[in-house]
Amino acid sequence: MGTVAAKHLEALSHCLLPCAQLVQGRREAGLGSRLLVPADGETLEFAGASRRAAA
Repeated sequence: MGTVAAKHLEALSHCLLPCAQLVQGRREAGLGSRLLVPADGETLEFAGASRRAAA
């Protein structure tokens, strides 16, 4: 199974899901470490990850 990183943008008025709810939903869905929710200002680095240009 892969890993997904979710970016939350609480500072924008059109983002209706706060970070705390995203983390709670992750826990309730049993996703554990498969769904990463970075803290404000946190940078995630993925070792060995390849990057592809969008088509």
